[in-house]
Amino acid sequence: MKFVRIPAMLAAVLFLHGSTGAAMNLRGIVIDYNQRPILGAVVTLSGGRKDTTDSSGRFEFIAAEARKRTAPVSAPEYTLRAVNHSLLLRTSSTGKVKIELFGLDGRLIVVLHNGILRRGEHRFGLPGHEWNRVFTVRYSAGSETDIMRFAGSAAGVHNGPSPAGTAEPRSAAAVPDEIRVTRDGYDETTVAVTGPDDSLTIQLCRLLDIDTVQTVAIGEPLCSGAAGVSIVLDSIHDERCGCDEMCIWEGNAWLYFSLSIGGTVMPLVLESYDKRELFTGNYSLRLTKINNCRTDDNPDDYSVTMGVFASDPEKRILFVEHFDTKAGTVISGTDCHQMNIDFPTYSFNEKARTLRCEIAIPDTVRIIFGSGTSLNGAAGSGIASQLYCIGMLPATVDANCSVDSVTSDGTVFITYKERAMVLSPGAMWRHDTTYIEASENCEASITEGDRIENFGFISRDMITTEF
Repeated sequence: MKFVRIPAMLAAVLFLHGSTGAAMNLRGIVIDYNQRPILGAVVTLSGGRKDTTDSSGRFEFIAAEARKRTAPVSAPEYTLRAVNHSLLLRTSSTGKVKIELFGLDGRLIVVLHNGILRRGEHRFGLPGHEWNRVFTVRYSAGSETDIMRFAGSAAGVHNGPSPAGTAEPRSAAAVPDEIRVTRDGYDETTVAVTGPDDSLTIQLCRLLDIDTVQTVAIGEPLCSGAAGVSIVLDSIHDERCGCDEMCIWEGNAWLYFSLSIGGTVMPLVLESYDKRELFTGNYSLRLTKINNCRTDDNPDDYSVTMGVFASDPEKRILFVEHFDTKAGTVISGTDCHQMNIDFPTYSFNEKARTLRCEIAIPDTVRIIFGSGTSLNGAAGSGIASQLYCIGMLPATVDANCSVDSVTSDGTVFITYKERAMVLSPGAMWRHDTTYIEASENCEASITEGDRIENFGFISRDMITTEF
């Protein structure tokens, strides 16, 4: 069995000792991602038995004595094996036999046989979805019943009583179908144990406490199984002032994260200077500080204080922008008339995620749509812009554009000049054209860039009316 090491996780190495048909022990050791033993981790078997790791990180389960009974002389001798997706039965006499397959929760899965079986060997196929699980078989012959447990992915053997009537163990090895490891400060994990010869490595991620600031090192994941969210700081690119340097400006550092929500992994980048918060889906990632000054000696020793926060839909607004940029170059002529515009109404800083505007944003607004034009060179000069506050959809935002719908993660559906487009947060549509614009005394080449961009959610706290 192959395992991939995941750094910054709690690992428990489990060892199952014994063979099917005999008592079985379960031992293991719990360590953190630095290979240090964990004291106080609670390991629970599916049947409810528990053990707590000692100062060496070790735990142990000793199987209880197998149930014994004295078989009557009339009981047939048999051997039952789990092999190749089947149960293989060899019986020494002819008689009525009933074979039932149960899950470990006691649920009857299937009756494999109920009737007369002749002396000899018989094969019964197992349901495919049960083969890789631990299951229980009830074997009834005459007035006697045996209960045994098998691991479907490994061959197991159960030997029935001999006609001599000697005392025999009547239950197979006590193989748990799953174990659960818990520890304060770590996310709970449950892992299946499929057979007596398995050796498992269980990895518990350090607990991600939603809405709480935490310190995390490079490569160390934080997980919340309850929320279906995990995050890891992959790397840091640091161009800040060095530890022993005197600088006028501190500089900037780029922090690269991988955020997983419901199994979907998204790469995110925060910056120490002017991009300290990002919204994605129903969560925001917020940087508080980098706990190290810049160092070239041990870049892996960095740690940061950050938090993942549940985003209140009432406190965030989706910002989408349509901007038309025109730049011109004179081809011929000296009397080229230029248009001058100068009435911008807002300013958006993508890195800082701040929006400055002239108007107050009503509480009912869920989308802000910016529309603007900039002129440069022979095309003119200046910027003009306008904000549209959208509370209900669909909504027309300028002569050629409408916002049709938006999803909970911020994906927006737009119709522009009869073209339908879908833009997820961070996505952009762009169309560039070049044409000749001529008048009586001037000829100019005009390059026009038409852009629609979804900047994702921004916090209402980052919107100011001072412009």
